[in-house]
Amino acid sequence: MGYAMALVPGERRALSPDEMAVARDWVSRLQARAAGGGRIPAGVVLAWPSVVAEVRVEHAAADGATLCGIDASRYEVYRALFEWSSPRACPTCARADAGALWSERPQSYRPLSSALSEREALAWVGKAPGMFVGRAGLALIVAWLGGYDFHGSRTGAGPLEGFKDWLLTRPGAVDGNQGWPGVLMHIVFPGQSVSWSQLTPEQDRHAVTVLFELLDAFLADKELNAGRDPSSGTDTTE
Repeated sequence: MGYAMALVPGERRALSPDEMAVARDWVSRLQARAAGGGRIPAGVVLAWPSVVAEVRVEHAAADGATLCGIDASRYEVYRALFEWSSPRACPTCARADAGALWSERPQSYRPLSSALSEREALAWVGKAPGMFVGRAGLALIVAWLGGYDFHGSRTGAGPLEGFKDWLLTRPGAVDGNQGWPGVLMHIVFPGQSVSWSQLTPEQDRHAVTVLFELLDAFLADKELNAGRDPSSGTDTTE
């Protein structure tokens, strides 16, 4: 779920040495994205000094209060999404937003372990896609999945091989001269002409949710066909 970013006027906090290292890494990632023509979150200034002593505190605004309990009368809501992985994020709001993922590896970009199955790895990504693409938007996630699939295809079958054909078996799917993102749009928004690269924020969140639900079902089918128990991750072949 995406939350709006909220700021309490005048609130700032000092960064610890570890947080400063994470902050520099975060800024370098944004600078690389900007150099490649990608979007930068509203209000982010990339020209940070070499040493950051303190930053404003970004909160996640929910219904009438932030996730850390600050009443709506005390903060201002900005037209930007709260990013729990940002070094400026309120730790309490970040933990509440990221949930179990935060408790596993706080303030880090945990690499996907080779011990995970493809289904387990993508389910982990689906819980907090903003960790991997900066903003959990469908266009960025589609691009990320394309790179993930290409990397897998270099050493064998890509993890998304057969995904389009599988999607075409789902209710609402329409075949045509389009890739799987186009087929996905017909499933997510049946009877509507919606482009996956031009969605409203509400449509974006809904499409991302459905995408990862479908990916999980697709990979569960692949595991079942390969003789692996989708519920336990164990091999059922003799």
